[in-house]
Amino acid sequence: MDCKIQHSFCRHLRLFGEVSSFYASGTSAGIQLLTVFLLALLVVPSISSAQIYKNENAQIPTAEFGQVPDSLLQMESYNPAPSAPYLYAYKNVNITFEEEEESIVAILNYHVRIKVFDEDAKQASIIAIPYYFQDDVESVDQIRGYTYQPDGSRTSLQPENIRTINLNTRYNVKEFNMPGVAEGSVIEYSYRKKRRFIEELPDFHLAHQVPTAVAKATVEYPVIYATRLFRWISMGKFAIWSSALIPARFRRCFPFPSPSR
Repeated sequence: MDCKIQHSFCRHLRLFGEVSSFYASGTSAGIQLLTVFLLALLVVPSISSAQIYKNENAQIPTAEFGQVPDSLLQMESYNPAPSAPYLYAYKNVNITFEEEEESIVAILNYHVRIKVFDEDAKQASIIAIPYYFQDDVESVDQIRGYTYQPDGSRTSLQPENIRTINLNTRYNVKEFNMPGVAEGSVIEYSYRKKRRFIEELPDFHLAHQVPTAVAKATVEYPVIYATRLFRWISMGKFAIWSSALIPARFRRCFPFPSPSR
C-alpha cells in the first residue's frame, strides 16, 4: 500500500509540473487548465489506511527547525514498531516556484527528523542527497543539521564535513555524517533543492525500510494573471498531502511514470 501512496503523490506532483509549464506563458487556456487541475486535487481519493489530510482546515502536523520536543528526545521506542532501530519522526517538503531569468524554477525545501533507538544503526547517521547536476538542472544548498541528545545538548553539522560525490555524468550526491549520533539521539537536517525544469519534479519518498511517523508535502503554487501588455504572479498556499503512521517497506517503489509518456 505504501507504494501506491508514493506513486499517487509523484503522479500529482508531476502533473502539476506539466500544468505549470503550460500556463507559464500566461495564456487563457493555460490558466483555465490550472483552475481545473487545482479543483481536481481537492477530490483526490484517499488510497491509504494511514491518516490522510487534504486541505488547510485539517490538523496538519508541523515542526520548527531547531525546536525538537522533549517527547521525541525522551522516546525510547516507537509503539507501532517497537523493534525499529530508528524512526523517520518527521519528513516535510515545501515546494514553491520563482521566476528566474524569464523562466519558472521550482524551489524544494526539505526538513527531516530521525530518532535513533539503536546505536548500531550506523546508516541512520549517513545522509545522502542525490541531485541531477547535468546542464544545471538541479542544485542543492543551504544544508544545515543538528544532532540532539536526550539531555537537550546538541552538536551542529559543520560545512567542511559535507562532501560532493560524483556518481556519473548526470548525478551528484551531497553526503555527510551527522556528528555524535548515539542511542537516543535525534538527527535533524534541512536543505534546499532548486530545479530548473518543472515538467517533472523529484520524487518524495513517504516510506523507507524503517517506519515514518509523519510525512508532509505542501505546494505554494503560482497564479499567473496575464493581459496582452503584461503579466504578474501571486502565490497561494495549497497543502497537498500529509500522512501519519507509515509502516516500513521492504521492497523498492519505482517512480510513477509521467503522464506525458
